[in-house]
Amino acid sequence: MNAAFAISPPPIASGSLAETVRAWYCLRVMARREHIAALNLTQRTGVPVFSPRIRVAKSSTSGVRTLVTEALFPGYVFAHFRYPFDARHVASTPGVLGLVSFGSTPPAIADRVIEQLSEEVRKDADAPIAPLFEEGALVRIIAGCFQGSEGRVLQASPTSTRISILLNLLGQEIQVSMPGDQVIGTDQSGGNLPAGLRVSRHPVGNRR
Repeated sequence: MNAAFAISPPPIASGSLAETVRAWYCLRVMARREHIAALNLTQRTGVPVFSPRIRVAKSSTSGVRTLVTEALFPGYVFAHFRYPFDARHVASTPGVLGLVSFGSTPPAIADRVIEQLSEEVRKDADAPIAPLFEEGALVRIIAGCFQGSEGRVLQASPTSTRISILLNLLGQEIQVSMPGDQVIGTDQSGGNLPAGLRVSRHPVGNRR
């Protein structure tokens, strides 16, 4: 898990359902619409909602890697309200499918559990994003003016999705910087690369 963020509990307004909140409960919501259900809950009921989301690197069928944001718990969010007094109002919120229960009564989730989850989410959000490619990796550019060119990763910053690549153009080695989603990994054998860019025991990133 590279990074995450959550919808923070809103300020409790006087006269809202949240004014006499008792415990956290887990709600089933529409998959891939967790953030929408969380927003509907805060706007309709005023109860605090915890809907953690994470950023992960994924590859498409064409091999393009990019960062996407997903729910940490797909199909679920947490809400802090009085049960059973507010249950009907909460469960009837658009996007909410119902309360998670085992038997007739949904289990309350201890405050410390949500606090610990929230703290872990905050730490992950502050953590640097892992680079999409390692230094020295052989890549092929699939978009932009250098499309079709191959080279080696010189630098992959842990705080950015841009990478620096060493290319060989017209007999000259040049360094270019581009978004990581414009390149894909390729065969490590060297293929049609110029000899100077083929695999060696020392990553290109260490060259001076």
